Amino acid sequence: MFILYISDGFLNLLFIVHWGMLLMWAVIPEGIGVHIFRNNHNRFWSFVVTLIWFLFLILHLVGFYVAIYQSISRFAVLAFLFVLHIVFWVLIVKKADPDELT
Repeated sequence: MFILYISDGFLNLLFIVHWGMLLMWAVIPEGIGVHIFRNNHNRFWSFVVTLIWFLFLILHLVGFYVAIYQSISRFAVLAFLFVLHIVFWVLIVKKADPDELT
């Protein structure tokens, strides 16, 4: 009988790779989306969206700390961040007009 055993080190490596991909997705495409959103909307909404985006980046760091040093499931942290990415993309980045990237 073959039993699949995945070590904790491999799971930590997998978590760090996926967390890094989510962080890069938050920085590059969502950052460009926030920039375009700021160009097309008034100062109030630009400030709100920028604040949410910075809090989102900080939440990535907090999620990494919690997943590594606390007893919360790494999968739960990744799933939570993934859902937040989808919500952020649908509510903010999708409203940005890609033709306005100047």
